Amino acid sequence: MVHIQAFFSQVGALFANLFERPDWRNIVDIAILTILIYNLIKLGIRTRANSLFKGITVILVLAWISDALQISALSWVLQQIISMGLVVLVIVFQPELRRALDQIGRSRLTRQVFSASKRQHSNQVEQHVAELVRAINNMARKKMSNLQVVKTQDDRKALRQRERRIKCRRRKELLTYIILIAMAICGTYLLLDSKTYGTVRKADSYAKDLSDRNNYVQFADGIVRYNHDGVVFLNKKNEEKWIQPTQLQTPVIVVKDDVFAVADSGGNSILVFTKNGLKGEIQTTLPIERIAVSNQGIVSAILKDETSPKIISYDAAGNILVEQQITIGNTGYPIALDLSDDGKVLAVSYLYTKGTQVQSRIGYYNFDAAGKEKADNKVTADTYEDMLIGEIFFMGNDRSVAVGDNGFEIYTGKDTPKQIKEVKVNQEIKSVFHSDSYFGFVLLNQEKSGYELRMYNRSGDTVFSKEIQGDYSHVKMDGDNIILYDGSKCCIYTTTGILKFKGDLGADAQEIFDAFGLNRYYVMSDNELRIVYLTK
Repeated sequence: MVHIQAFFSQVGALFANLFERPDWRNIVDIAILTILIYNLIKLGIRTRANSLFKGITVILVLAWISDALQISALSWVLQQIISMGLVVLVIVFQPELRRALDQIGRSRLTRQVFSASKRQHSNQVEQHVAELVRAINNMARKKMSNLQVVKTQDDRKALRQRERRIKCRRRKELLTYIILIAMAICGTYLLLDSKTYGTVRKADSYAKDLSDRNNYVQFADGIVRYNHDGVVFLNKKNEEKWIQPTQLQTPVIVVKDDVFAVADSGGNSILVFTKNGLKGEIQTTLPIERIAVSNQGIVSAILKDETSPKIISYDAAGNILVEQQITIGNTGYPIALDLSDDGKVLAVSYLYTKGTQVQSRIGYYNFDAAGKEKADNKVTADTYEDMLIGEIFFMGNDRSVAVGDNGFEIYTGKDTPKQIKEVKVNQEIKSVFHSDSYFGFVLLNQEKSGYELRMYNRSGDTVFSKEIQGDYSHVKMDGDNIILYDGSKCCIYTTTGILKFKGDLGADAQEIFDAFGLNRYYVMSDNELRIVYLTK
C-alpha cells in the first residue's frame, strides 16, 4: 500500500512541478514524453503486447481501488506484483524490446549519425529486405498468410475492405489506450486531491525586508500590501508593481474581482484601485463607517452622524451619484451594506428601535430604470422582528444573503430583490465566508467544545457540516477551498467537505490563497511570500 501511495504521489508531484513554472525545458520534456508514449502504444497495438498492456492496466486500476477502499489483502498482493514490475516487464517484453531497439538502430536518424551518406541507399535496400524477412517470419509464427494474388476487381475490393477494417480496429485500440491514460491521470489527480495532509514543504520563497507592520489581501493576479502610509500591489514573486502613498489612520479594504477600495475608517478618504493602479479618490464630508464597492468602481459609504447618518454613492472620480439622508426614527441606523457586482443595486441593513424592542430592516435600492420612479430608489423594504442582521452580501448580481444573529435570509431578483427563503441557525455565528456559488459559517457548538463548519449552496441548502477543533481568526473561500488560519495554524476543507489539510504552515500567515499546481498554496507572512505544497 505504501508503494502504491508513493507511486501516485510521485506522479502527482511530477505534473505539479512540470506545470508550476513552465519554460522551454518543460515544453521539450512534454514533447519527448508524448513521442515516447505514442510509439509505445503503437508498438503495443502491433504485437501481443496489446493484451499485456490491458492486463497491466487492470492490475493498476485494481491496485488504486484496493488502496482507496483499504482492502488490505488484495492491496498487499498487488503491491508485491507492482514492486517486481520492472523485472517482470523486461522478461515479458524481451522480444518487443529487442524489436524496438532494432528499429531504433535502423532508423534514419541513427543511420545519418553512424553511417556515411554514400551507403544510405544500400542500407535502405537492406532495410526493405529485413522488413520483408521479418514479415514472413511473423506470418510463419502466426500460421497465417498475408500474401494474396489479386486476380479480379472483386478480390481487390475485398482486400480494400479488409484493409479498412484493420485500420479501424487499430484506431479503436489507440483510442482505448488514450482513454485509459486519461483515466489514470484523472484518477491520480482525484486520489491526491482527496487525501488529508498534515505538513507543508516550501517549494519557493520570495523575501523582502520591511520595517513597518503591513496587511495583505489577495487581488486579481497578485497581492495588495497596505498600511497607513501606502498601498502597494505585488506580483506573485513579491515584487512591487506600483506604489500609492497614503495618509490613512485606520485603513480598511473591500475587494471585488476587478476593483478594490481602501478607506480611512473614521476619516474622510476613500481610494479606488484596479490592478493597474489608482482609479480615483473620494473625499467625504462625514466620518466613514463602512463602504462597499462594485466592479465598475462605484463606492457606497455609510457616513457617521449620531442623529442623521448618510448613505452616499460615488463614482470612482468622487462625484456623488446618489445621496440618501437617513432618518433614524423612520428607517433605523444603517450598520451593513453591499453593492451588486454591476453597481446597480445597493443592499442595506438597518437597526431600528420600536419601544423597547430592537428590530432589523432590509432595504434594496435600484439605481437603474427599475428604481427611478421609487422614492429614494428603494424597491424592497422588509422588517424582521426576531433577528438582528449584522451582515449582508451579494452573490453575483441576482442573489444576496442577509445574515442575522440566529439565521439568514436569501433574496433573489436582479431589479427588485424578493425574499425567497429563511433559515434558522440555532448556534452563535462566529465567522462568515462566501463566494458566488457558496456561503457558510463557523458556528460555536452549544453542548460541547469546538466549532462547526457549515456550508450552504445558493439556494440555502446545506452542502456539508463538519466538526472542527481550534480557534481560527480568519476564514475565507478561494475557488473550491475553504481556508481557516490563525498565525501558522491552518485548516483547509474542500467544497465537498473533505479535510485537505490540518497542520502548521511554518510561518505566521497574513494571507493564504491557491497557487497553480496540485495542492499548492501561496502563504504571505510579514516579510516573505512562500509557495508551499501539501505533503504527508
